[in-house]
Amino acid sequence: MNLRRLYVPGLVVLAGIATAAVLAHAAIWQLALFSTLPCLSGVLGIILALVALIVWLRTRTKEPPGLSRTGKGLLLASVFFLLQITYFPIARGLLDREISRAKDFIEALIPRLEEYERLHNTYPASASAVLSGDEEVPRLLQLSGDVPMAYDNRRYYVQREATYAFRFYLPDGFIGFQYKYCCGADGVWTVTD
Repeated sequence: MNLRRLYVPGLVVLAGIATAAVLAHAAIWQLALFSTLPCLSGVLGIILALVALIVWLRTRTKEPPGLSRTGKGLLLASVFFLLQITYFPIARGLLDREISRAKDFIEALIPRLEEYERLHNTYPASASAVLSGDEEVPRLLQLSGDVPMAYDNRRYYVQREATYAFRFYLPDGFIGFQYKYCCGADGVWTVTD
């Protein structure tokens, strides 16, 4: 097996997946909006694969040597564009990780809020009352914006008369999703769009 023959195809595969990963990371909060690019790339990849197949079949019946190289180039291009579809699992994995970090952070505050209430007979007006100075708030809970709707995830904690709740918004470019935890120590998560 000649490893030199696998060098260029291997680079094309790595470049395709790396491009999809960079796009997914750059567009993490705009998943729906930017998901059209990998779809278009996938369609282009399918078209190029069909053209490469036609060129390859023609070179088997005719002798122009240039068509063989063109067919290989088209096939490599089609592989690159088809691999853009890996954007979806990469982007979904990144978003799921960020959601999980935000939920874990919030759930870790619940015992502290309960302890605060036990000591002061009321829940704090702000989550900062139970945060230590060196705690890192997850990126998702630091977001705010106006598109597709006005939201401010920095206000993820809400004190309610005798209890509290949490909420944060996950923008996706079109609609987004609202994550809510209500109410108190025995609360539950709900998701709405």
